[in-house]
Amino acid sequence: MALFLVSPHPVKISDKKRELCFAAALTGLVLYFLLENTALSTTYASNVGIIVACAPFFVAVMVGIFFKEKQGVNFFIGFVIAITGVILISLS
Repeated sequence: MALFLVSPHPVKISDKKRELCFAAALTGLVLYFLLENTALSTTYASNVGIIVACAPFFVAVMVGIFFKEKQGVNFFIGFVIAITGVILISLS
């Protein structure tokens, strides 16, 4: 809104697919922070921090599923170790 007040001209949409990807990314960010703040109100910050630190592993798994990229054996060994650590710390 502030940018529109400074320079009021209509935005031309050149690629609808790109705009849809932007909207999906923005929705994902909003959901991420909403869920993280909800988690902080129900558990300890240390637990939430550890779970959030494992997010890159989940992204790599989703990339493997949706984009058919292959991960090596070392990735899966590290993934199992990390998830085991999250479970152990969460259960305290």
